This record gives sequence, C-alpha cells and structure tokens, in this order.
Amino acid sequence: MKAILPIIALFISLAASAQQSSEIKQYTSSSGHTFTTGEMLHLGLGSGTNHEFVFIYTNPLSITGKISIGSAWAGSTMLIKSVKIVEGKKTGKKAYLVCGIGSISNYWCDIEAAIITGEVIIKEP
Repeated sequence: MKAILPIIALFISLAASAQQSSEIKQYTSSSGHTFTTGEMLHLGLGSGTNHEFVFIYTNPLSITGKISIGSAWAGSTMLIKSVKIVEGKKTGKKAYLVCGIGSISNYWCDIEAAIITGEVIIKEP
C-alpha cells in the first residue's frame, strides 16, 4: 500500500502539469474582434450533424465530459462569464469563452474554431 501512494501522487502531478490555464477579462480573436466578460455572444448555426454545435459544449473537465449544445440554440445569445486561456503540450494555446444561457450549467466555446465555422456570429456595433 505504501508503494502505491507515491505512484498515484506521481500520476496526479503529471496530469496536473500537462495543462495550464489562466483567466483574463477580454480576448481579441485572430479576426480582430474583442470579446469581453459581461458581453453577449451571438450564436449562428451549429456546424455538426443535424446542426449541433461542435465548438460550444459543457465543461470538458466535468464528470459528464464534453456535451455539445443542440441545434435549438441557433440564433440565440449567451452571456460571456469569463475568458480562459488553456495551454497544453499537445494542443498549444487556446482561448475559450465560458458562457451561460440561463441554466445552471456553464458552456465552453472554442472561440477561434466557432468563428471559422459560423457557430459564433460577430455583430459589429
């Protein structure tokens, strides 16, 4: 039993160091649009099968894992609650908008991919 605990601790520390994340107040996308906490995010049409959203999903770190939102949310808006920058050795640096749509769940939006596929629409003032 004593030999198992250090091995478990090693695996936990390796898993924890594999990704680093930080939270910021705003993010400027590669298209030049700035997304800020507290603003509304406008949804387009999902890019998946039956127009499900591929790049907007529940927290991938939750017990249920990544679950995409359905096509019924097309044309809706979401409140940007926070902006997370996640950096991993395999994935590099990615920006995620953590958003809410009026339920208890938060949804993560891979913003660069969502813009490219039309899942997020940029509305200029």
